[in-house]
Amino acid sequence: MRKIIFLFFLIVSIQTLQAFNNYAIICGRVKNAQSKELNIVIYKDASSGLEFVFNPRIDPEGNFKAFVDIEFPVIGYLKLGQHASPIYLQPDDSLYLVIDESNFNGSVKFSGKGEANLNMYTAFFYLTEIAMKDKSSKVKRSFNDVSDEEFIFTNDSFTRTQLNIIDSLKKVFEPSSEFYLYFKTETYYRNANQVVSFPLMKNYMNKSNTPPTYSKPFVDFISNQNLNDETLSRHPDYIKFLNSTLTYFVIASLQPNENISIEELYNRKYKFIIQKINSRKLQLALMAAVTSEALENNQAKYVQKMYDEFIKETADVVLANALKDKMKEIAFLVNGSKATNFTLSDLNGKKVSLNDFKGKLIYLDFWATWCGPCMMEMPHSIELQKKFVNDKNIVFLFVSIDDDEQKWKNVVKERNITGTHLISPGRTSAIVKTYNLESIPRHYLIGKDGMVIDTNAPGPSDKNTEQLIRKYLK
Repeated sequence: MRKIIFLFFLIVSIQTLQAFNNYAIICGRVKNAQSKELNIVIYKDASSGLEFVFNPRIDPEGNFKAFVDIEFPVIGYLKLGQHASPIYLQPDDSLYLVIDESNFNGSVKFSGKGEANLNMYTAFFYLTEIAMKDKSSKVKRSFNDVSDEEFIFTNDSFTRTQLNIIDSLKKVFEPSSEFYLYFKTETYYRNANQVVSFPLMKNYMNKSNTPPTYSKPFVDFISNQNLNDETLSRHPDYIKFLNSTLTYFVIASLQPNENISIEELYNRKYKFIIQKINSRKLQLALMAAVTSEALENNQAKYVQKMYDEFIKETADVVLANALKDKMKEIAFLVNGSKATNFTLSDLNGKKVSLNDFKGKLIYLDFWATWCGPCMMEMPHSIELQKKFVNDKNIVFLFVSIDDDEQKWKNVVKERNITGTHLISPGRTSAIVKTYNLESIPRHYLIGKDGMVIDTNAPGPSDKNTEQLIRKYLK
């Protein structure tokens, strides 16, 4: 009886909201629920740095409901605990979702308007997961030796395989034509982006400090791409591909032995947006993407011109407001500004605030037990702390974003990680947004006066960290 009542209110809600044509509705039930909320993360714009998160609460019986305001098709993902599944939504989609948290990958099923699209989407990723891992492992094993031509050929073969899988799944699921075209475009440009990024990635893997050189097959690959498809101005993977191509144009423009500053890098990206991209709509979309990229890396001051130009001309109110909010959020992150206070629980459940340590130098370490690079830094952190064990003017403050509080406590205890430990559960917690944690580990150095010294301080394993700390302890 209760389920009938729930479905009745669901249908009424759907009929009411569909009149506005600006919502997708996702509701359903979580079996064997351990998590208290489901995160629905979508990208309303063509920039990877701006996520829109909806957090429907899961009631004691496992039911949830979310209204996702969108005006055009979007992609994103569902996150439940440590599990995630891709999603694609169109305005007016009204979906019922059943998830068994104890068997996440095998249980995600959608029904309702838009079900064919989503069930096909999830099926594709589960079917190709093994193939993608196999491709990744092969690339890693031969990364240092593989040529541009070989990588392009392998990537092209893999792309064609994926597109064939999409065509096969289309016959089974019968998705909307809009989704089918969106999905094929996403697949093509996601893989094309890997090709464009390959020379830089190869340099990184080889620990080379010189810019990559571009072979004829690579240059031919770029020249054969359509850089001016205005119909894809809202497609995230196309815009990411164009942004990577801008980086290629910048590197290719360098003179022998020329080194450019971060400021000049963004200046040249702007130059190539104007020179290489004919569509004003695409130009603005790229300005937004480059601006978002700079905000993620705390380099907002270098893209002020692009930001101002985008805000002035864009008709995309949603993205404009999102970028404005992002700019405001990171304003305090500039070196020399005041660190934003926070209050979190320590290992014993006691509330501790950042302001409690005013008058002391703070080495702030954001981490999580599931983060491999974070855990690799911990032995170095323990050794670093030993060098300052008798200095009462410094605090080594660790903030974990673990969802599993008990696991966090166990790891700190078992690894004997010294320092002051606090927890802010969840990758979508407020502190992640406030401190612009696009990735971890992330380290801040905060002065005795509470002002930010370095928003991207070197990690404990860096040989310069001890010297930096001693400099500001004087």
